Amino acid sequence: MKKAIFTGLLIVGLANSGLADDSSPDAKTTTEQFGDWQLLCTQLSSQEQCRISQTLNNQQRQTVSVLNVFKDVNGSKVVELALPLMVDLISQPSIQIDEQEPVTYPYNLCNGQACFTLVNDESLIDAFKAGQAATVSFKPVSVPDPVKIGYSLKGFSRALQALDSK
Repeated sequence: MKKAIFTGLLIVGLANSGLADDSSPDAKTTTEQFGDWQLLCTQLSSQEQCRISQTLNNQQRQTVSVLNVFKDVNGSKVVELALPLMVDLISQPSIQIDEQEPVTYPYNLCNGQACFTLVNDESLIDAFKAGQAATVSFKPVSVPDPVKIGYSLKGFSRALQALDSK
């Protein structure tokens, strides 16, 4: 029962998410694969915006969660975690790299498609580079216990180097 409710939340929250593409007809998007990570660059007029990304899908190939890294206007790297709507905003999500202690981060905002945690912390990027897997834990409002999802860090360092070269 819990799984069905959670799956429903994920479908409602992130299905047809615009997180990974640009809907402008003039935008040109290029992709490059690095292990389990993808470099996505969108060219619109003379501006290019790039990010590295990994998307988790359920068995129906619907988006469950997205993890992005991009450069902000100052050139600092930002980790963006997108989680489904209907999460318990009081119970903050955590990210655990391999067997390290999980670190909790606040939600920054929710829109009509997802709730987001934005982390501007170079030590998290360094942990991603050194790690094998990242486990994200968050609590949907409809279930009593937190849910854990896993991200592979295979190819992260090479994808980050490609992002840095942009």
